[in-house]
Amino acid sequence: RHAAMVRRLDDDTHAPRLARAARLTLAVEPAGAEAALYRYVQRDRVLVAEDPRPLGVSPLGVDLPSGRLLVVLRAPGRATVRLPLMAWQGDELHAAFALPTAAALGDDFVFVPPGRYVRGGDPEALLAGPARVVEVEGFSIARFPVTVAQYFEFLEALDPAEAQARAPREGATPMFDPPSRWGAPLADREGDVWQPDWPVCGVSYPDAEAYAAWRGARDGARYRLPTEDEWEKAARGPDGRIYPWGDHFDPTFCSARGSVPGDPLPKAVGQFATDCSPYGVCEMAGGVREWIDGWFEANQRVVRGGAFSLYGFACRAAGRWGASPTRTQASIGFRLVRS
Repeated sequence: RHAAMVRRLDDDTHAPRLARAARLTLAVEPAGAEAALYRYVQRDRVLVAEDPRPLGVSPLGVDLPSGRLLVVLRAPGRATVRLPLMAWQGDELHAAFALPTAAALGDDFVFVPPGRYVRGGDPEALLAGPARVVEVEGFSIARFPVTVAQYFEFLEALDPAEAQARAPREGATPMFDPPSRWGAPLADREGDVWQPDWPVCGVSYPDAEAYAAWRGARDGARYRLPTEDEWEKAARGPDGRIYPWGDHFDPTFCSARGSVPGDPLPKAVGQFATDCSPYGVCEMAGGVREWIDGWFEANQRVVRGGAFSLYGFACRAAGRWGASPTRTQASIGFRLVRS
């Protein structure tokens, strides 16, 4: 729409740029990585990457069509990396980074390459800021939120008093009577049986940090919570889409109130395949809201994303909320970034 307006009103100032194709310069390590280009097409209200064509091997320079695009990079011994792009006429896009090894990244984490993305800009998302193009360094983020099984393993490693203090709770009320051991499935005080593959919820910001430190010591790695820009870029990609899957909402696309019949309860991670970002990060529109390493305002940490107990208005990826770091409720969980 904007490009058509420029063409109609242009005094030839912008004509040279509008006549040029977008161009991508790609230099990833190791040299020789194979690159394939896909175009995003809307199918049944979901953006789907279609029509792959080989671009060659890195390093390379190639002209691109305009629009929403995806480059998939593969090299022996390295993780397959998805590089979504937003290309306009005359753009000069550059991408230079190392492909992580498959062993270092593992199956549980997704690499988000460095580059720009569109922050905010959704007037219907709660407390979202104005649209702004932001550069973000590359990072690795968990494909799913931390699950009940993973969090209960942490509780089992603590002494009983600390485990009970960090166990899921609603405000000051524990959700579980002290069990003989922490393991899922486990029934809470309401009689709901928490399944091992549910995303954990009812934990505070300090609980999430304590889990990250414990798991880092166990795995010999450094884990932390994502920043706002890391979380939003991982959810939306570079093209300013409203949801991880595109620009249209349907309650069956993610774990939100009304997604399935019955009382709103958490669902197993991976059950909603549509709730997946261009990078392959999942459950960012529904599931549980997530603690973010950032301040919303004085004494409030940022919380992002929708949840199984919230309606669709909360699922827009640009939406932001704030909560006291010590707050615990059944809709808030977290996921990890690995440095």
